[in-house]
Amino acid sequence: MSCYKNGRHPVIDKICTTTFIPNNAFLCEEMNFIVLTGANMSGKSTYLKQLAVLQIMAQMGSYIPAEFASFRIADQILTRMGSNSDIEKNYSTFYATGVVLCSTHFTQLTHLASVYPNVENYHFKVDYVVDESMGCSCNFTHVLTPGPCKEKYYGIKIAEISTMPQSIVSDAKSLLMFGLKKQDMNLIFSTCEENKEKLNL
Repeated sequence: MSCYKNGRHPVIDKICTTTFIPNNAFLCEEMNFIVLTGANMSGKSTYLKQLAVLQIMAQMGSYIPAEFASFRIADQILTRMGSNSDIEKNYSTFYATGVVLCSTHFTQLTHLASVYPNVENYHFKVDYVVDESMGCSCNFTHVLTPGPCKEKYYGIKIAEISTMPQSIVSDAKSLLMFGLKKQDMNLIFSTCEENKEKLNL
Protein backbone atom coordinates (compact mmCIF):
# COMPACT_ATOMS: atom_id res chain seq x y z
CA MET A 1 0.00 0.00 0.00
CA SER A 2 1.18 3.53 -0.81
CA CYS A 3 -0.63 6.55 0.53
CA TYR A 4 -0.19 10.08 1.77
CA LYS A 5 -2.38 12.84 3.14
CA ASN A 6 -2.07 16.43 1.92
CA GLY A 7 1.09 15.69 -0.03
CA ARG A 8 2.89 18.48 -1.87
CA HIS A 9 5.35 18.54 -4.74
CA PRO A 10 8.62 19.49 -2.99
CA VAL A 11 9.89 21.74 -5.80
CA ILE A 12 6.70 23.37 -7.06
CA ASP A 13 5.62 24.02 -3.47
CA LYS A 14 8.72 26.20 -3.01
CA ILE A 15 8.71 28.08 -6.32
CA CYS A 16 4.94 28.48 -6.72
CA THR A 17 3.89 32.14 -6.56
CA THR A 18 0.45 31.15 -5.26
CA THR A 19 -0.58 28.73 -2.52
CA PHE A 20 0.17 25.16 -3.57
CA ILE A 21 -2.90 22.94 -3.22
CA PRO A 22 -2.00 19.64 -1.50
CA ASN A 23 -3.67 16.37 -2.47
CA ASN A 24 -4.09 12.85 -1.16
CA ALA A 25 -3.15 9.48 -2.62
CA PHE A 26 -4.25 5.97 -1.71
CA LEU A 27 -3.10 2.98 -3.75
CA CYS A 28 -3.27 -0.70 -2.85
CA GLU A 29 -3.66 -4.09 -4.54
CA GLU A 30 -7.44 -3.69 -4.62
CA MET A 31 -7.16 -0.21 -6.17
CA ASN A 32 -3.98 -0.05 -8.23
CA PHE A 33 -5.07 1.60 -11.48
CA ILE A 34 -6.08 5.27 -11.45
CA VAL A 35 -7.44 7.12 -14.49
CA LEU A 36 -7.00 10.90 -14.19
CA THR A 37 -9.04 13.26 -16.36
CA GLY A 38 -9.51 17.01 -16.52
CA ALA A 39 -8.59 20.09 -18.52
CA ASN A 40 -5.04 21.03 -19.46
CA MET A 41 -3.24 22.85 -16.61
CA SER A 42 -5.68 21.44 -14.06
CA GLY A 43 -2.95 19.52 -12.21
CA LYS A 44 -2.84 16.02 -13.71
CA SER A 45 0.82 15.87 -14.71
CA THR A 46 1.96 17.64 -11.53
CA TYR A 47 0.10 15.02 -9.49
CA LEU A 48 1.80 12.16 -11.35
CA LYS A 49 5.24 13.71 -10.92
CA GLN A 50 4.52 14.46 -7.27
CA LEU A 51 3.69 10.84 -6.53
CA ALA A 52 6.86 9.62 -8.25
CA VAL A 53 9.09 12.17 -6.48
CA LEU A 54 7.60 11.41 -3.06
CA GLN A 55 8.08 7.68 -3.68
CA ILE A 56 11.78 8.25 -4.42
CA MET A 57 12.21 10.57 -1.44
CA ALA A 58 10.58 8.02 0.87
CA GLN A 59 12.89 5.24 -0.29
CA MET A 60 15.88 7.54 0.31
CA GLY A 61 14.73 7.99 3.88
CA SER A 62 14.05 11.66 3.23
CA TYR A 63 11.49 13.97 4.78
CA ILE A 64 8.15 13.78 2.93
CA PRO A 65 6.16 17.04 2.51
CA ALA A 66 2.84 15.62 3.70
CA GLU A 67 0.80 15.34 6.90
CA PHE A 68 1.14 11.55 6.69
CA ALA A 69 2.88 9.21 4.26
CA SER A 70 3.36 5.47 3.91
CA PHE A 71 5.02 3.89 0.87
CA ARG A 72 5.71 0.30 -0.08
CA ILE A 73 9.15 -0.34 -1.54
CA ALA A 74 9.17 -0.10 -5.34
CA ASP A 75 11.97 -1.77 -7.29
CA GLN A 76 11.18 0.24 -10.41
CA ILE A 77 9.39 3.43 -11.42
CA LEU A 78 8.44 3.89 -15.05
CA THR A 79 6.99 7.04 -16.57
CA ARG A 80 5.75 8.16 -19.93
CA MET A 81 5.02 11.89 -19.94
CA GLY A 82 3.59 13.58 -23.02
CA SER A 83 5.20 16.64 -24.60
CA ASN A 84 4.39 19.16 -27.31
CA SER A 85 6.31 17.07 -29.84
CA ASP A 86 4.01 14.09 -29.42
CA ILE A 87 0.81 15.69 -28.21
CA GLU A 88 -1.26 13.39 -30.42
CA LYS A 89 -0.64 10.62 -27.88
CA ASN A 90 -2.81 12.61 -25.49
CA TYR A 91 -1.86 10.83 -22.28
CA SER A 92 0.76 10.50 -19.55
CA THR A 93 1.42 7.42 -17.46
CA PHE A 94 3.20 6.63 -14.20
CA TYR A 95 3.93 3.03 -13.18
CA ALA A 96 5.56 1.80 -9.99
CA THR A 97 5.63 -1.90 -9.10
CA GLY A 98 2.08 -2.90 -9.90
CA VAL A 99 0.50 0.55 -9.55
CA VAL A 100 -0.59 2.48 -12.64
CA LEU A 101 -1.75 6.09 -12.88
CA CYS A 102 -2.91 7.21 -16.30
CA SER A 103 -3.60 10.85 -17.15
CA THR A 104 -5.68 11.23 -20.28
CA HIS A 105 -8.14 13.26 -22.33
CA PHE A 106 -9.59 10.06 -23.78
CA THR A 107 -12.73 9.88 -21.68
CA GLN A 108 -13.48 6.40 -23.02
CA LEU A 109 -10.82 5.09 -20.63
CA THR A 110 -12.98 6.09 -17.67
CA HIS A 111 -15.29 3.19 -18.57
CA LEU A 112 -12.58 0.76 -17.42
CA ALA A 113 -13.81 1.31 -13.86
CA SER A 114 -17.12 -0.35 -14.74
CA VAL A 115 -15.30 -3.44 -16.00
CA TYR A 116 -12.35 -3.85 -13.64
CA PRO A 117 -12.82 -3.53 -9.85
CA ASN A 118 -9.24 -2.31 -9.32
CA VAL A 119 -9.71 0.78 -11.53
CA GLU A 120 -10.74 4.13 -10.03
CA ASN A 121 -11.53 7.43 -11.74
CA TYR A 122 -10.40 10.82 -10.46
CA HIS A 123 -10.36 14.27 -11.97
CA PHE A 124 -9.19 17.80 -11.25
CA LYS A 125 -12.20 20.07 -11.23
CA VAL A 126 -12.24 23.33 -13.17
CA ASP A 127 -14.81 26.03 -12.38
CA TYR A 128 -15.91 28.25 -15.25
CA VAL A 129 -16.57 31.77 -14.00
CA VAL A 130 -18.44 34.50 -15.85
CA ASP A 131 -17.83 38.09 -14.80
CA GLU A 132 -19.61 40.99 -16.52
CA SER A 133 -16.48 43.14 -16.47
CA MET A 134 -13.82 40.48 -17.05
CA GLY A 135 -15.76 38.05 -19.25
CA CYS A 136 -15.26 34.32 -18.79
CA SER A 137 -12.38 32.68 -16.97
CA CYS A 138 -11.27 29.31 -15.66
CA ASN A 139 -10.67 28.69 -11.99
CA PHE A 140 -8.29 25.74 -11.68
CA THR A 141 -9.05 24.32 -8.23
CA HIS A 142 -6.17 21.77 -8.44
CA VAL A 143 -8.19 19.59 -6.07
CA LEU A 144 -8.24 15.86 -6.76
CA THR A 145 -11.90 14.80 -6.94
CA PRO A 146 -13.40 11.28 -7.17
CA GLY A 147 -15.07 10.30 -10.42
CA PRO A 148 -14.40 11.10 -14.08
CA CYS A 149 -14.40 14.62 -15.48
CA LYS A 150 -17.85 15.31 -16.87
CA GLU A 151 -16.85 18.26 -19.06
CA LYS A 152 -15.75 16.76 -22.38
CA TYR A 153 -15.23 19.79 -24.60
CA TYR A 154 -13.41 22.53 -22.72
CA GLY A 155 -12.89 24.82 -25.72
CA ILE A 156 -16.57 24.88 -26.61
CA LYS A 157 -17.48 25.41 -22.95
CA ILE A 158 -15.26 28.48 -22.74
CA ALA A 159 -16.62 29.82 -26.02
CA GLU A 160 -20.16 29.27 -24.76
CA ILE A 161 -19.68 31.45 -21.69
CA SER A 162 -17.60 34.08 -23.46
CA THR A 163 -18.56 36.91 -25.80
CA MET A 164 -18.03 34.65 -28.80
CA PRO A 165 -20.99 34.94 -31.20
CA GLN A 166 -23.43 32.10 -30.60
CA SER A 167 -23.44 31.31 -34.32
CA ILE A 168 -19.75 30.40 -34.04
CA VAL A 169 -20.40 28.21 -31.01
CA SER A 170 -23.26 26.49 -32.83
CA ASP A 171 -21.01 25.84 -35.83
CA ALA A 172 -18.36 24.36 -33.53
CA LYS A 173 -20.91 22.04 -31.96
CA SER A 174 -22.14 20.97 -35.39
CA LEU A 175 -18.61 20.20 -36.55
CA LEU A 176 -17.99 18.23 -33.39
CA MET A 177 -21.08 16.10 -33.98
CA PHE A 178 -20.13 15.78 -37.62
CA GLY A 179 -17.03 13.84 -36.65
CA LEU A 180 -14.54 15.68 -38.85
CA LYS A 181 -14.64 12.99 -41.52
CA LYS A 182 -12.16 13.39 -44.38
CA GLN A 183 -14.85 13.43 -47.04
CA ASP A 184 -16.48 16.39 -45.31
CA MET A 185 -13.37 18.59 -45.01
CA ASN A 186 -14.55 20.91 -47.78
CA LEU A 187 -17.67 21.72 -45.76
CA ILE A 188 -15.53 22.35 -42.69
CA PHE A 189 -13.20 24.71 -44.53
CA SER A 190 -16.10 26.63 -46.06
CA THR A 191 -17.70 26.97 -42.62
CA CYS A 192 -14.43 28.30 -41.22
CA GLU A 193 -14.24 30.88 -43.98
CA GLU A 194 -17.79 32.02 -43.22
CA ASN A 195 -16.90 32.37 -39.54
CA LYS A 196 -13.85 34.47 -40.41
CA GLU A 197 -16.12 36.85 -42.28
CA LYS A 198 -18.49 37.04 -39.30
CA LEU A 199 -15.59 37.93 -37.01
CA ASN A 200 -14.07 40.31 -39.59
CA LEU A 201 -10.78 38.38 -39.52
